Amino acid sequence: AYYPVPVAKRDINYVFLASSNRDKLPRYISWLGDVFSEYPGVIDGPGWSRLQGFSFNAARDRYVYARAKVGINLHLEEQITWACELNERTYMLAACGTPQLVDNPKILVDYFSGDAFSVASSPREFSELFKEILAAPESFQGAALKAQKEAFERHTTFHRADGLVRELKGIL
Repeated sequence: AYYPVPVAKRDINYVFLASSNRDKLPRYISWLGDVFSEYPGVIDGPGWSRLQGFSFNAARDRYVYARAKVGINLHLEEQITWACELNERTYMLAACGTPQLVDNPKILVDYFSGDAFSVASSPREFSELFKEILAAPESFQGAALKAQKEAFERHTTFHRADGLVRELKGIL
């Protein structure tokens, strides 16, 4: 359901479609506080106190992603320290061709090329990379297209289903 859509231009500084809860708040404040306080953008998702009635909607969200100069993506602390998984947003932003600024989940390099994302290892580096992308968003479009190509070549639902079938055949 997530794929690139044509838009006139990328006119939204950033998009962050993610849930919010008490456990995530300290990480959000340290990593996103500067960005959210200095730049307007789109923040939406379940649990944000000033939002009501949110539901993820691929038909709408892909247009929001298409208009964003930066797709913000933070992972849970366990995804940073343990190579367990990437969040769904990693694949959705990639599929939509949105330049992605991501923290440094341990498994990222196992799933995507190192130059397919802008990767920050600290809140300060995250803020600096964000400003760099906003200053020249066109310079980061190549990385976004690389992530998109890799997502469609290796990370669709069909790829996961095929992997499951292969694993089951190996067991039987």
